[in-house]
Amino acid sequence: MKAAFYIVEGHRRHRAYSRAIAAGNPIEWISIVPFKGNDVEATARILNSNSQLKLTTYEQSLVVKKLSAFNLSPIEIAKLVNMSRSKVDQLLAFTQANHEVQALVRDGDVALHVAVDKVKKHGESAAEELKKDVEKAHAAGKKRVTSSTSLFSATKARRLCELLVGSEVEKHPFSSQEIIIPRSIKVLEEIKNILADYQEGIK
Repeated sequence: MKAAFYIVEGHRRHRAYSRAIAAGNPIEWISIVPFKGNDVEATARILNSNSQLKLTTYEQSLVVKKLSAFNLSPIEIAKLVNMSRSKVDQLLAFTQANHEVQALVRDGDVALHVAVDKVKKHGESAAEELKKDVEKAHAAGKKRVTSSTSLFSATKARRLCELLVGSEVEKHPFSSQEIIIPRSIKVLEEIKNILADYQEGIK
């Protein structure tokens, strides 16, 4: 009886070796390092080890969806894959969106956070609204719909200012610079979520 083996990481290398062998190149031995861990850790490794060629947002959502099937909470998933809680929440929400919405993100026409916001606001008609935004973005010479073509800048930038105004400013203990101390963990989390949305929009 033959043992079954599954590739945890190195799918592209495996594909390259397969093509080389099919082309007639004499490759007899391939270095393999056995993965040590359970099925959850193996799935998380797909995101953690992808440091050279980054996964697309769509590919990330597939991994996060698979991790959620293990009954892991968003916080647990975020810790496993070294990702912010807000990004995990967005990816999980995205996996529940209609196929047309997912296709727009997969094809690079719409940023993740914009698609999720549209789904929250428009539900089943989100795809049609996003298609209109894509047409406007392309007409303006932009490759995809980001925060600059949505209402993000005005609303969330104002909210960020409100949160920062209520924070304290202290000198950094190891440098001459100053650091901002939010008044609570909840405020800090909201600031991080807004910054994560902004970073996603300018990619």
